[in-house]
Amino acid sequence: MTWDFNCRLLSVVVTLCLVMTVSNYNYWLALLIGLGFTHYALSIYYASSKIRELGFSSEFTIPLISLAGLCSLVYFLKFPLEVYFGLHHAFNEAYLKRRGSPNQTAHSELLASRRCLLHLTVYFFILRGDSHLTQIPQWLIWGFVVFAGLAYGLKVRELARDKAAAFLWSDHSIELGLMVVLLLSLFFKITFFQIVFYHFVLWMLLPLPMMKQKGRASLEQYLLLTAAGLLLYYGGLIVFAPTQFSVALAFVLSQFYLWSYIHITTSFALSSAHPLWIVRLFAPAANS
Repeated sequence: MTWDFNCRLLSVVVTLCLVMTVSNYNYWLALLIGLGFTHYALSIYYASSKIRELGFSSEFTIPLISLAGLCSLVYFLKFPLEVYFGLHHAFNEAYLKRRGSPNQTAHSELLASRRCLLHLTVYFFILRGDSHLTQIPQWLIWGFVVFAGLAYGLKVRELARDKAAAFLWSDHSIELGLMVVLLLSLFFKITFFQIVFYHFVLWMLLPLPMMKQKGRASLEQYLLLTAAGLLLYYGGLIVFAPTQFSVALAFVLSQFYLWSYIHITTSFALSSAHPLWIVRLFAPAANS
């Protein structure tokens, strides 16, 4: 199995263990927020060079203003974070494999777009009982999942035939695992925050090989910053607001929602795990 798949499996196990063992929901929520703020802070820290590049170049002025407008629009109009995060989640899952290598063939990009559609529709199916999604008829969600699954399967078959290559289950292990989660959601309720928790744990684990490849110092720095972030956000909330924990948690949760909108929106500019046309908007090398 690949590192990506192993990370997902471990993230699922960690999420399940904490959901089942942390009996006080407020403390579990505080841990989620701690993971989230750590994730947001680290993404800014490690993308600081890209942020400087975008900020000091006039060619990105209009795209950046457009992103600021989008962020303001979705936040102040209270666009459901469940839906906005779903798009972010689907883009990450679909385009992660070609992160750092945007020059892909048309066939590969089309397969990624179908993979994105599959992850998005399954995400909506899993959260079909969420208050922000109950207005969508379940038969319609079922239909979208079947359509996305067929579209993805047909494209995989077409690529295998064109390349005269054998079908490898390992190349689609993430999507097969996704189908398992879909089936489990028929018997167990999976909530939005549980998926977000899984997402944060996953992105805490995924960079480890890259950091190790850069050297021991980089790996140790990443682990130290991650631990420090968790202590700052989670430990600080528990230690410094024990008598007014619920009040402090409510305030921090409101900030968490704000920064979630900011993080998802800025990821369009900072991450290459997006459709190629979005990547090209913020990548000079892709435009040349």
